[in-house]
Amino acid sequence: MKTTVAILASFLLASLLPAKSLQAQTVVCAETRLGEICMELLESEAPQTTANFLGYVDSANFDATIIHKSETGTNTAIEAGGYIASLEGLHVEERAPVPNEYSLANLRGTVSMVTVAGNINSGTSEWRINVSDNPSLDAAGSRATVFARIIGNGMEVVDVISRLPTIALPDTMLNAVPLLRMDSRLTADDLLGITKVFRYPGSREDYENELANGGPDEEIILTDVVCMESGIGEFCMELFSDTAPLTVANFLSYVRSGRFDGTFFHRAIPGFVAQTGGYILDPASGPVEIRKDGNVLNEFSRSNLPGTVAMAKLGDDPNSANSEWFVNLNDNSENLDNQNGGFTVFGQIIPSDIPVVELVVRQPIVNLVNDFGGAFSEVPLLRVDGSLSIDDFVIISRAFETQRDVSEGTGVDPDDPLAAIRALGDYSFSRFSIPVRYRGNIYQMIFRQNNSLPGFVVEVLTTQIIQLKDIGQPVAEFTDDMLTVPSIRAGQNVFTNLTFQLTNVETLEFTLQSWTRL
Repeated sequence: MKTTVAILASFLLASLLPAKSLQAQTVVCAETRLGEICMELLESEAPQTTANFLGYVDSANFDATIIHKSETGTNTAIEAGGYIASLEGLHVEERAPVPNEYSLANLRGTVSMVTVAGNINSGTSEWRINVSDNPSLDAAGSRATVFARIIGNGMEVVDVISRLPTIALPDTMLNAVPLLRMDSRLTADDLLGITKVFRYPGSREDYENELANGGPDEEIILTDVVCMESGIGEFCMELFSDTAPLTVANFLSYVRSGRFDGTFFHRAIPGFVAQTGGYILDPASGPVEIRKDGNVLNEFSRSNLPGTVAMAKLGDDPNSANSEWFVNLNDNSENLDNQNGGFTVFGQIIPSDIPVVELVVRQPIVNLVNDFGGAFSEVPLLRVDGSLSIDDFVIISRAFETQRDVSEGTGVDPDDPLAAIRALGDYSFSRFSIPVRYRGNIYQMIFRQNNSLPGFVVEVLTTQIIQLKDIGQPVAEFTDDMLTVPSIRAGQNVFTNLTFQLTNVETLEFTLQSWTRL
């Protein structure tokens, strides 16, 4: 339905443009972290401007840049093409300005050049997508050259971007930069990156026919998913980045940084939900909140049906979702779709893995409010006896990205033999998390690379060591002063038989000694 609406919108927009614009055929696509935006270049209306734009595209000058401005008020638009993905406000290398070629109105969905105020002939690399009709850009003295129009479902992505919060980057001229998240520690990962801008190998008609027929990957059943290893088994979920791009990006940030490793199911209600993502367990003090990013905007669109995964949030605050998420164990649409702005569904448990999640609510549900506080009134425990230990909780030992066949629940990429290898840990964002056996017990340990020392040195995050229940899972071995890791995946590479020498007892630093690359 959304594809049909988007194609219809493109058709209506085309009807507002002069008939000669339909002759244009060159299509350019920009890959962003929130989705793809494609545009048809209007070469007959703005030949010099489109040639200038294609020069930047073909030279990859727009790759690894950012959406650097989200403008509201007199003009509603987003701007790109000017700055590389960093916090320093570094501009891309510019070519000579192109003369103004204004002939088409700056209507919603058109793409026009950004110029210096008072000089309509100063356009170089920067371009804007008009989120609304912007008649002020058609006024004498400020006429902005329209050289392209968004096609397909690109405006859906643009609309999401235009709703992002903005910030002024310190020590730069950028004062309205859209952010994927806002928290106390700003990094380049918080910026909305454009990873690649490229020529689409076909015409506008080819592109829209491809969308109407389901896209080029319609027959491909492999997709990126996230899997969770827990004390009751492994379960995986498919993520819905098409309908909840901000929420998925937020969720993946926690996965990739290892912050979900060691979390536990702290709430389970049979016939309703199983919830986690908020706390790890300190052996001495009990539950401790994980490090959290800023809240994510609500993106409710899918119903809370059985097996779907949604974000938890505070009452009466639709935009308060953060790190905690839950699995719907029943049809909760009548309830959760109709309160607090609707609870954002951003994923779906792979059908074959639903029985694993259902095991959570089959465990004894215990009220631990007196022990830990009000958030722990319905905690599932693997064992209930006279004492309480970490082994009693349903812990997620590892969360990681992988590929699974979402229709059958199994499978690997047949063209990638390394995809079939199950690595013990995944190295990403300069860290990895693995279970380690030490003196007969198994502990979940997070290792972070220390770049200040020579060689490949990792240190254990000692405040996040979690003891695990021994269920026969593969583990690394730590004996005497040597750590032996069976396998680690780093991007598309798999390394096996890694040995690390303990080189600092006080800080638990290990230096890589040997390995084998497959």
